[in-house]
Amino acid sequence: MALITFSLLALITYSCNGVVTDTELSQIMQTIWNVDVNRLDIGTDISINLQTHTDLYDTRDRASGRLFTSVPDLSRKSTYKKFIALLNNYEHPIDQTDRASNAEETEQMTLLNSIQGTQVWQRTRSFLKTEGYISSSGIELTRLLQGIWFEEYSRSSGVTGSSGFEHVFVGETKDTDELSGLHNWVALYQLEQSGEANYKGYLRTDVQNSIYELKIQFGSATKLGNTMFVGTSPEYEMAMYTICFLARPNAECTFDLNGNSVTIQTYKSYNGVMGTAYPKIYA
Repeated sequence: MALITFSLLALITYSCNGVVTDTELSQIMQTIWNVDVNRLDIGTDISINLQTHTDLYDTRDRASGRLFTSVPDLSRKSTYKKFIALLNNYEHPIDQTDRASNAEETEQMTLLNSIQGTQVWQRTRSFLKTEGYISSSGIELTRLLQGIWFEEYSRSSGVTGSSGFEHVFVGETKDTDELSGLHNWVALYQLEQSGEANYKGYLRTDVQNSIYELKIQFGSATKLGNTMFVGTSPEYEMAMYTICFLARPNAECTFDLNGNSVTIQTYKSYNGVMGTAYPKIYA
């Protein structure tokens, strides 16, 4: 990828000052939550209709209506608008070559510049610097995020057709019948609006933390149990997942948020960048 002009694996070795504690994780996650002016609240800003409970092996469509019944115009918020612009840049099948064009790389940079201008990322940048993941250089943070989220790699027979951003936020399909990734409510909302995604019921909910486990069909591909936050801003999700990826790679990342426990699972890809990141629900 043209934007990545440094040794990514060397950067993602991360010379950290020390182990980030659970207390420190809770403090930074709460701090960036508190300053996230673009977060949307369920019931106030967003209306959802969970409809009927389902389970992994129920083949019926347990939701006749859409999940999202009312969402404000997301294009009026800068980071959302720039995030949405990236969603149509990817081929969903993991066995199809998927390399970013120059225009798409520009869109990636536009999003990174936009989120870094928010209070969420100003606090995140300070945290990453304090913990030794970056120096004071803004360019270094941009390169770190480029590598973690947009470095392209293969998930299928050597075909370069994936990235952390695509998997986590856009979603991918395997063998035409399995949906993988897609852990983002904005992307799901866009797919519902276009008629490409069909919400088929919920499995579990963590209402206190605005986390839901859903059954989703995308074309002929189905995700039996897909967890995601609803209402979180693009900048918050990218910050939260980035912090967990750095502090708790290939492990559960648990912290307190608004008095409730939240667990994020991250995994590295074979080349050391973001493989996946998603919230867990413990019933």
